[in-house]
Amino acid sequence: VDAELMNRDTLDIVATGNGYEKVDELVRDTGLKMATSIAYCASNFNPIRETKVMATTVMLVLGLKDKIGKTDASTITGILEKLNAA
Repeated sequence: VDAELMNRDTLDIVATGNGYEKVDELVRDTGLKMATSIAYCASNFNPIRETKVMATTVMLVLGLKDKIGKTDASTITGILEKLNAA
């Protein structure tokens, strides 16, 4: 078992350990969680000013000024697309 684990990529071990069949699934899920977090942190749902400023800055850098404060599916998809393009 140890030799088998030594030949595997760490990311593959983490993905498998979390129930993902492929690393791509883990990457997609992580990206979606990041995009959702950014959207909510930049919205009125977030009472923490510091994280709101950081999330708003990220959205400005991504060119999503018109989406700041929104948490709908199109906003989260837009953030995810921009992150994937970066």
